[in-house]
Amino acid sequence: MCRRSPRLSVVSSVLTGLALVAHPGPQSFSSPSSGLEHRLEELLRPRGVSGKSPCPGAKHRCRTLGELYSSRGFQPLWVDATGPRPRARALVEALRASRLEGLGTGPYRLEALEALTARAGTDLDSLARLELRLSGVALLHAEHRRHGRVSPEEQRPPWRIGPREAEPARVLAALAQETDPLEAFAALDPPHEGYRRLRAALAEYRALAARGGWLQVPKGPPLSLGSRGKRVLALRARLEATGDLAPTDGEPSPTFDEPLAAAVRAFQQRHGLPEDGVVGKSTLATLRVPVTARIRQLLLNLERWRWVPDRLGERYVAVNIPAYELRAVASDAVALQMRVVVGQHDKRTPIFADTIERLIINPVWSLPPRIAAEKLFERAPSDPQWVTRNGYQLFSGKQTLDPNDIDWTALEGSRLPFRVRQKPGSNNALGRLKLDMPNRFSVYLHDTPQRRLFALPYRALSYGCVRLERPVELAGFLLANEPEWSAERVAEAMEAGQTVTVALSEPVPVYLFYSTSFVDEAGRLHFRPDPYGADKDLAWRLRKIDRDWNR
Repeated sequence: MCRRSPRLSVVSSVLTGLALVAHPGPQSFSSPSSGLEHRLEELLRPRGVSGKSPCPGAKHRCRTLGELYSSRGFQPLWVDATGPRPRARALVEALRASRLEGLGTGPYRLEALEALTARAGTDLDSLARLELRLSGVALLHAEHRRHGRVSPEEQRPPWRIGPREAEPARVLAALAQETDPLEAFAALDPPHEGYRRLRAALAEYRALAARGGWLQVPKGPPLSLGSRGKRVLALRARLEATGDLAPTDGEPSPTFDEPLAAAVRAFQQRHGLPEDGVVGKSTLATLRVPVTARIRQLLLNLERWRWVPDRLGERYVAVNIPAYELRAVASDAVALQMRVVVGQHDKRTPIFADTIERLIINPVWSLPPRIAAEKLFERAPSDPQWVTRNGYQLFSGKQTLDPNDIDWTALEGSRLPFRVRQKPGSNNALGRLKLDMPNRFSVYLHDTPQRRLFALPYRALSYGCVRLERPVELAGFLLANEPEWSAERVAEAMEAGQTVTVALSEPVPVYLFYSTSFVDEAGRLHFRPDPYGADKDLAWRLRKIDRDWNR
C-alpha cells in the first residue's frame, strides 16, 4: 500500500483551507453547472486535454487539485466568469512577500503569473487555466513554507530530524479564519523563536546590503592595542556596521584602544573565533567576508529551520554541530549551555534525533573495529604494554589475550581478529559518564579525559560521538525527575569507580542539529564555519532547483 507523502497531505490541506476561506460553512457541491466549471473539470481529467499540464511543477499537483476541485463541484477559487477576483492579486502579493521568509520567488514565475492575471479576459479556457495556475502555485508555495524546497534526506550529510508534522487540522483552522493568503501561508511557518529571530536578521542584513554593505578592512599585519592608522579606522567602521562597536560622536580615533578591543572580542565571540581582541589572520579573514555571503548563509539556515519538527519537547538537549555547543532546554528556556567536541570531517557526527534513555557511570568502552585498529596500531607494535597500561583488554571469544603474545607487525593493515574494550578508569576514552541513546550510528554523548580540547576554537576532533565539557551538570539536568539521583550523587559514584547504570524514568529527546548561523537569546547574530561542507551542498541543491524551474 502506498503512503501519501506528508508534503502532499499538508499542501492539500492548504488548498482545502483556501477553499473554506472563499466559501465558509458546510456545503454540498453537485456536478459542474457553469461553462467555467466544466472547463476546469476537463483540464483536471486524468486523460483530458493533451499537451502541457495546467499545473506547475509536477503531476502530483494536478492530482491534488483534481481532488480539491472535484470535492467542491469545480467551483473556482480565484476567478469568475468576469475575470480574476481580488483574491487572485492578493495571492500574487503573498507570493512576492515570500522573499521575506528567505524563499526565492523564481519557482512561482511571478512576472508570467502577473501578466496572465492582467490580460485575463472572459475566455473560459484562459480563465480556467489561470485558476489552476494560481492554485498550483499556491500549493507549491505552501509546500515550500511547510517543508522547505530541498528534501532534508537529500542533503549531504543527510538531515535525519523530522519531518515536520502536517497537522492539517491546525492549518485548516488558520485558513478558515483568515481570508488574506499572506496570513494563511504564515500559519505554515516554523513556530520556533529561533526561526523568527533569523528571519529578522535576514531583513537587517538585506537592508545593510542595500546601503552598500560594510567597509573592507585592508589586508596587513595584525592589529591590536596601540595600533594606529587607516586600517584601524576601517576596522571601526566595519564593526559599527554590524553593531559590535557603538557609533562614536565626532571624529573616530585612529588608535586601537580598549573599547575597540572589546568590540573585536564581541565580533570574535559571534563568529566562534578565539576571543583575544587581536585582529590576526583568522579574524581579519572573517571580517572581510562580504555581506552578500552572509545573506546566503542566512538563507541556507532558514531553509534548515523548515526541516525542524514543530514540537521538540518540554525538556530536551540540542547539539549544534558547527557551533560545537550543547544546550539543555526546559520550558523553552536554556537551562544549561556548554562546549562540545564533535566528529572529524571524515568521521562525522550524524545529524539526527534520538532519546537519552540512561546514564552509565564509569562505562566500559567497546571499541568499534575500525577505531580499535587505528588506536592499537598507532602504539602497540612498538610498545605492547601500552595496551595494558591504558586499560585495553583483548578478547577472542571468551578468552583474554596477552598483547605481548600478538604479532602486531603481521596484523598491521588488516582487520583485527579479536575484540577490544577499555576498562573504566581515568584513561577511558568515554571518561566517567556516558549518556546512552541507542541508535544505528552507535553515537552517544560522553565525558572525556582530554579536557584541553574544549579550549580550542575548532573542535571537530572526535570519532563521531559528542564529548561533553561539563557532563555532571548535564547529568543533573537529565536526572531532574529522579529524586534519588542528584548531581552530587553522580559525582560521588564517578569517583567510586564502579560501573552503574541509571535508567531515566522519563527519557529526554536529543537533537543533533547543523546550523551555521543563528541568533542567541540576547539577540546576537552568530555565524560559524561549515566543517562538514553541508552549506556548500545545500547551496548547490537550491541553485539546481532554480535552474530546473527556469528551464
